[in-house]
Amino acid sequence: MELAAVRADNRDMEIRIHRGRCCGSAQCVETAPLVFVLDDRGKAVVIDPEAATFELLLEVAESCPSQAIEIEDDEDPRSP
Repeated sequence: MELAAVRADNRDMEIRIHRGRCCGSAQCVETAPLVFVLDDRGKAVVIDPEAATFELLLEVAESCPSQAIEIEDDEDPRSP
């Protein structure tokens, strides 16, 4: 699992990518290309966790077809 500490919209949060679940659809890359890329194995990697708002990161996590991305934020009840 890959973990990235994030400070977005003046809030501390974490992005977790469960690489074993990642199917490489690149939905995250299409939605937030400044934050995510696919590595040489076709798995999502965080390159700049602070390049998106909390709302966009939440959208990415919710749209992941394999549910491989989690956003942890104690301030928002929508985060898993």
